Amino acid sequence: MKPLFRLTFRNIAVSPPIFLRIFINLFSETSCIFSEDYVTSQNLKLFPTNCSTVCANIVLNQDSNLLEKQVTLAFRNMRTLYGSLKVQATNFTSGKFLEGLEAVECDPDGSFTWEDNGYLAEIGITNLSRCSCNIDINFNIMQTRLNLPSLKNFSSITSNSSQFTVSINSMPSEFCITTDEMENFMTNENVDIQFDKFSYCNSTAREKICRTDRFSFEKLESGCTRVIGYIKVTNLREAHTEKLRTVKWIFGTLDIDSTVLVSIDFLDNLEYVVSLDPDYYAIKIVNNRKLMNISIPNIKVVFQYDFLIIVFSQKVKANHRSWVEFFGNPENVTKIILENTPFCKNKDKPYYDKTRIEDKTCGKRMLCVSSMFQTTSQQDACPFFSEPTCIFADVMLAIDNLKLFPTNCSSICGNLEIDEASNLTEEQLISAFKNVKTVLGSLGIYRTNLTTLNFLAGLETIECDESLSFVVEHNDNLTEVGMVNLTRCACNVLIHLNGRMKQLNLPKLKTFSSLNTNISQYDMYIRDLHPDACIDIQEIENFIANRNLYMNRLSERYCELPKDPIFERKTCTIPYGASLSQLDFGCVRVLGDLTISRKDQNQVKKLENLTILFGKLEIRGTTLTKVDFLNNLEYLAALDAGKHYLETREGVRSPEQQWYRQYDSKKLSDYILMEQPNLCYSIKDVKNETDLYITLLDSEICVILISRIISTTNEFFETKCNPHCIFSEESITSEKSKKFPTNCSTVCGYIQIDETSNLSENQLSTTFKSIKAIFGSLRIYKTKLTSIKFLAGLEAIECGKLDNFSSASLNISQYEMYINHLHPDFCIDIQEMENFIINRNLYMKTLPNTFCEAPNSENYSSGEKLCALRNSSLSNLETGCVKMLGDILIRPGDEDQVHKLEKLRIVFGRIDIKETNLTRIDFLNQLEYIATLQHFKESFITADNKNLIEISLPNFKMARSDLQWWFKTLENKEVDKSIMAQPHICNSIRDIFNKTVLYHTTLGGISCEDTLSFIVEENEELTELGMVSLTRCACDVLFNVNHNMMQLNLPNLKNFSSVTGNQSQHEMYISNLHPDACIDIQEMENFITNRNLLMKKLPERYCDTAISASKEKVCVSKNESLWQLYSDCVKIIGDIVIELGDEHLVHKLKNLRIMFGKIKIFKTTLTKVDFLNSLEYLATLEGGLKFDIQM
Repeated sequence: MKPLFRLTFRNIAVSPPIFLRIFINLFSETSCIFSEDYVTSQNLKLFPTNCSTVCANIVLNQDSNLLEKQVTLAFRNMRTLYGSLKVQATNFTSGKFLEGLEAVECDPDGSFTWEDNGYLAEIGITNLSRCSCNIDINFNIMQTRLNLPSLKNFSSITSNSSQFTVSINSMPSEFCITTDEMENFMTNENVDIQFDKFSYCNSTAREKICRTDRFSFEKLESGCTRVIGYIKVTNLREAHTEKLRTVKWIFGTLDIDSTVLVSIDFLDNLEYVVSLDPDYYAIKIVNNRKLMNISIPNIKVVFQYDFLIIVFSQKVKANHRSWVEFFGNPENVTKIILENTPFCKNKDKPYYDKTRIEDKTCGKRMLCVSSMFQTTSQQDACPFFSEPTCIFADVMLAIDNLKLFPTNCSSICGNLEIDEASNLTEEQLISAFKNVKTVLGSLGIYRTNLTTLNFLAGLETIECDESLSFVVEHNDNLTEVGMVNLTRCACNVLIHLNGRMKQLNLPKLKTFSSLNTNISQYDMYIRDLHPDACIDIQEIENFIANRNLYMNRLSERYCELPKDPIFERKTCTIPYGASLSQLDFGCVRVLGDLTISRKDQNQVKKLENLTILFGKLEIRGTTLTKVDFLNNLEYLAALDAGKHYLETREGVRSPEQQWYRQYDSKKLSDYILMEQPNLCYSIKDVKNETDLYITLLDSEICVILISRIISTTNEFFETKCNPHCIFSEESITSEKSKKFPTNCSTVCGYIQIDETSNLSENQLSTTFKSIKAIFGSLRIYKTKLTSIKFLAGLEAIECGKLDNFSSASLNISQYEMYINHLHPDFCIDIQEMENFIINRNLYMKTLPNTFCEAPNSENYSSGEKLCALRNSSLSNLETGCVKMLGDILIRPGDEDQVHKLEKLRIVFGRIDIKETNLTRIDFLNQLEYIATLQHFKESFITADNKNLIEISLPNFKMARSDLQWWFKTLENKEVDKSIMAQPHICNSIRDIFNKTVLYHTTLGGISCEDTLSFIVEENEELTELGMVSLTRCACDVLFNVNHNMMQLNLPNLKNFSSVTGNQSQHEMYISNLHPDACIDIQEMENFITNRNLLMKKLPERYCDTAISASKEKVCVSKNESLWQLYSDCVKIIGDIVIELGDEHLVHKLKNLRIMFGKIKIFKTTLTKVDFLNSLEYLATLEGGLKFDIQM
């Protein structure tokens, strides 16, 4: 037998020939298959231009070198594409070269992608009607529309994938989408939407489309079925709500606020609300005090752009933003919303988790929301349960406490047990549990005479605490569980010792994740049932997809398939002992054990679509050289003891702990150790703590085998190298080179080539021909080599103690570079320097002092313009330079030439500005990197520029200098203040650990970082600071005696923490300014959120201009009274006095988060002050008490 030498398993995108085999059975003409990786001018002649149906992975990119008319001609007859389509970084202006395309069918890993096309104005495939692909349309900077009017169908006819994502992001502001296109996306429930905020194009829809905004609802026309804009219904606009009776779609926001409406019954036709504005709720119904009824019966989809939340997925990411808000309405309305509207009734819809009712989500209104049941009292165990009447205080449910059971509740909190002492009939239990859909606590059925648990048929969720479980045991007459609607069970599951139970009948149980606790790993024991007990393959498929479920023990056989099964994916059965020749082609799921022997090996193509095997897999005695026919295999689940030969990326279930066992094939064992070490590692629980299953190679535990081999060498190599790829010799000589692992692409060792090596360059080239990575070290010492091109294929070196200087396996991340004592004419290439300097963790301590001459090319490095400035003035410099080689010397007379530096990003040299009349250095705003090689010179110096008041380097990232100070100013206090206001310039450049100073900035000979305070003092003409980019100031702040200063204008100063020193507490003193000086409320908010900032003295009033700039609702309290204060204020400027008679108005303060003033509560009848629960900050500029309560 020829032993196996290659074993691969993947569930990822594969090379085109393998991928296209998925669709091969759809084609009678192989001439319609295009198997090239890319479409180029060279291979375009191979494209099947006469085929209407084509199988291909079409990739068009910047290397294709094709004109639109060429691809138009090539694709003119193509109507259907099986494979994928990617158009990236082309010069195409539209996709009309695919105008005849009607359908695209992708593999689950394929996509329909258009991105980074700089001239693309539209997609423009107007006949495309079906696309079963993930769609990615991103970064097309000139695209203004989709123009996909016919795309309505996203269903797949060949793939198992049913859910697709449409992602349209990072588009220009002019981009718009038609309402028809949005409707096509939204009405497909298998489409997940990931959209940026953009506008709607003018549409020619069949039904009436109207536009409105938040200020013109009363001008809305009647008879609209679709409305674009913000519908704002207030107490002055109730009469116009009749206009909404015909509306089906709202592309915007529905806001019904502070009306006197008694009933909302004018939205019966509303089906879809789609908001692309993250600043507003999709639906907001608040503060309607007379409201008695809400009816929105036909709502189907509510979507809001919310940081790329997935829409139609059942796993909606939790986010602080709500999409639907009900607040401040009468109490009876809450019950109507919960019971009579779709928002809280359908948990499968994303808006279920995005709907808030009186500050609680649907789930929190209806369920327990904390880890609980640690106390003996059930009442104490449910402290956060919103409905105390739905807590069952007893443990055992019995005939004597049945009347206490909350039969009308859909969610029950309690540790429920039913046992032989319960003495309840099935009819009584059916009546008791008829409304129950959720149990929070635990559930146990013990020693009963029940024949079925059908009384729990309506139960959908069981949520357990860590110490408790869902248990069904010792029920001698029970034939099945039969909880047919149970979909989620966040519990350990124990079903055993039920002697007559033949099946589970849990067809919908798919989810084992907990919403309320930190527990993530659960165990399942199903054992000691009827001898003929079986488990359904759909049940095991549902279970095995949960990584956090360990099926410790299950029934030992699968249920037989029905005679005429109907499955979405082709499911086949292979009888016991049958050969592979009896298996049908195209099976996606197989029930039965598979044994591949030599006589079957010509049949293995039948397994190319296999994703799930419900049984064992054994490969024995074949001459196969590889097992790539299992590339699609995801899950293996065997119920009886046996041997398993596969690698899977998703899930494994085996009755033995050894899930993979390999015999008698040293080559295969070596291959697993060398190329697929992930096969070796144990399959662990979701917490990565406990081994669930292990791998054996020739009866050796694979991980132990690796450790044993590696431990004789070096622990550093343990996770990085195959033991056969470790070179343990000290140096490479002609004799020792025979031991070098020449066939390995990754080699571990401390490799030294020195005067003893006695190998020619050709011999070294042969030795290192395959090497791409070295883990250990590399030293080339005292040789007579003329080059080291024998290492031209080397891509990475990782040392134990080069474009990339980060370590993939060690905690070390700071490295040093010494290049010294070379030929006098040695130079460093500017591309090399650019590669080095972008690595923050590389300190180039010693380098040669010369850059190589610039290449003889106007464009260098990805098209960025490179200029050389060698001993010449700026007057001779071209404009538009992005990279500069040479020193930039700016002297008197050069002031009108500095605009030539406005695009400069990298300087390979110094910047020296002296004795000029410049007032500002803002022409270096794009500068990111500056690197000088000159000895004893700083990188950047300004001196004797008498008029200079400001230096701005907003994009600066890194410098390299021979001296420890890279930036230096001389005798210019105004410039020094400018630098102090730019922390990324002022702060020292430190190593990656933020400990050792590599370079620092000096201001007049003093380190900028050592200045203790930020001082602006005695500037009589100063009207404001205006440092609009200042975000962090780790200093004491003193702004004093600036008599004309009216405001600060520090809008972005939010951070007062130090990343370099031990000082953490800072003081702010702002005094002796203009009598009308004020502080902006945004500035105060930024300051007050810093616990380490003590504001000792501030201006005595707030500015008026900031009110309209705030995104949150800001109100002004001018006379201290609640009567004239608006509701829903999040921020209030001014003082508030609450007096006797104001008690009914305090609800206006429920949303108050920041108070820019004082609060006084004076002689009221209030019993509590819970209306200030949202208050976070209180900031007054006057003296005295900030919060005063007097009885």
